[in-house]
Amino acid sequence: MAELGFRSVLLLLLPLLLLTSGFSHHSQAAKLNIPKVLLPLARSTKINFTLEATEGCYRWSSNRPEVASVESVDMDERQCSQRAVLQARSTQLSRLTSIILAEDVVTGQVLRCDAIVDVISEIQIVSTTRELHLEDSPLELMIHALDSEGGGTNFYTHR
Repeated sequence: MAELGFRSVLLLLLPLLLLTSGFSHHSQAAKLNIPKVLLPLARSTKINFTLEATEGCYRWSSNRPEVASVESVDMDERQCSQRAVLQARSTQLSRLTSIILAEDVVTGQVLRCDAIVDVISEIQIVSTTRELHLEDSPLELMIHALDSEGGGTNFYTHR
């Protein structure tokens, strides 16, 4: 039996190494569309914000549902979903936080979003487009909401 040199072994293993490194590159951990969200105080008009995971099926919960509640959207037969609607419940004029958790029913991975309920003192809308036409494609906007302390959250939207 002939001895294989280092170069021969490397040439034999290279396709296997490339194949396995390709798998690890493509399988990234799931994440939420936003890690922190600023919601206005609950008033007569309720504001919904949709949380969405990049992959998986989750059971959603809030550690302080009296501050911000979370409800699954489009649940499947396993009673889990990839999306949930977040809504401010607090009417207090003080800044309150609720931790929203999403636990994957298959892997057990837990995703987190901090929901901050406070008075929104300023809203900034940023766009690179100066003029809109009806026949144009949808516009991407960045909306930055600021609380009284200057902290805030960015929302990205199309249209």
